[in-house]
Amino acid sequence: MTNVQNFNEEGYIPDDYFAFPRGVFPSIIEEIMDKYNHILNLNYDYIGSTILTALSLAIGNQVKIRIKNGWVESPIIWMVLVGRAGINKSSPIDTFLKPFIKRDEHYFQIYKKELIEYELKLQKKNKKKKSNPDNDASVENMIAPKRKQTLLRDFTPESFFFVHEINLHGLLIYTDEILNWLKNYNRYNSSGEEQLYLSLWSGKSISVNRKNSTDIFIANPFINVCGTIQPSKFYEAFGKGREKSGFTHRFLFAYPKKVLRKAFSDEEISESIELAYDKIIAEMLKINTKSNLSQPKIFEFDNDVKIAFKEWREINNDRINNELNDELTGIYAKLEIYLPRIALILQILEDSLQEIENHQIHLNAFQSSIKLISYYEKTAVRVYRQISKYNDPLACYPSDKREFYRTLSNEFTTTQAKNIAERMNIPERTIFEFFKDENLFERTSHGRYLKKV
Repeated sequence: MTNVQNFNEEGYIPDDYFAFPRGVFPSIIEEIMDKYNHILNLNYDYIGSTILTALSLAIGNQVKIRIKNGWVESPIIWMVLVGRAGINKSSPIDTFLKPFIKRDEHYFQIYKKELIEYELKLQKKNKKKKSNPDNDASVENMIAPKRKQTLLRDFTPESFFFVHEINLHGLLIYTDEILNWLKNYNRYNSSGEEQLYLSLWSGKSISVNRKNSTDIFIANPFINVCGTIQPSKFYEAFGKGREKSGFTHRFLFAYPKKVLRKAFSDEEISESIELAYDKIIAEMLKINTKSNLSQPKIFEFDNDVKIAFKEWREINNDRINNELNDELTGIYAKLEIYLPRIALILQILEDSLQEIENHQIHLNAFQSSIKLISYYEKTAVRVYRQISKYNDPLACYPSDKREFYRTLSNEFTTTQAKNIAERMNIPERTIFEFFKDENLFERTSHGRYLKKV
């Protein structure tokens, strides 16, 4: 397991420390990932994380995992792809959500057709009503068609509830820039929308009472979130108190250490690869039509997984009990909830590919989930460390660098800094790397710096 102490004394982390785990998906998914990485230069972290979100959406609210009586989880995923501008974060989302985009296009065509038919019938009824006012064929009895959809981009809280009532299986808030969604949501913050989303992540029921519209009650909501963000926007999106309210801890972050743009391969993505992925999603979507249940299907851990989860949780409990940093304990606690959620997704995927009926989480899916949780823990801590720079730019540095910074004069030269570093046994190359932190230092001229904090 990871914790913040894994960072060495100079704050340096090797690139492979943040590598997205390979082998957590079945071989057909791994092959698809390899093809898109090799041919279109899509990053493995972004591919794997978007596929995980898509699989979750395909399952929706039809299946849950019972960990203990009173503790039941839906496979809800809130995912953010992190990276600098221009490194192609959006393409994996567009690519691996394509089956749902196609479904929404299909739903929209059905809606348009039904709307035309509805309007024609409405015109005929109005004509009859005018010619015969006593006719009982009331216009009010006609029901207008409703548009079914799965992906939401620009919406108000009111429309959000109505869309979910039409598609109870599950929705995905699908935004290229996660910050845009958060800004949009801030428009309605006085109505308690943040508290609503905190509840939705937990799968709690929705009860809506509106003065000028029909009341809505959704017993089993399912809302996923997927979008992108640049590291420079972390604080605006996930700071400002959201890291303390628990909102930020509800997100998983696909955050590769380094993304290099490469030349495209001369190959093309074959139709067979696209069809293979479409088929996987289609089979996962069949769960709700196969079961046709008013209540979700419930999975449980098998005996081996019960033992493994107990051991994992004991270690996690120790970390939470001994950790003084509330933000880190929040990360560890929320990842404990994601662990069975992801295990459920992976188990259903495996069962679907093997075409077997099953009600238990087996060890292979659980161990793969642990690998993914370890990855998302590292990225969450990394995000936290960068958010903390805005609250306290020195917070993420080890004690020797903090002491070095405090010892420096408000204005200093590199010669003065090197003399202080030498007395404190800090390597010269380390302090020059330190000077690159623009939150702490401003270079005023050659060899001269100003402290910002």
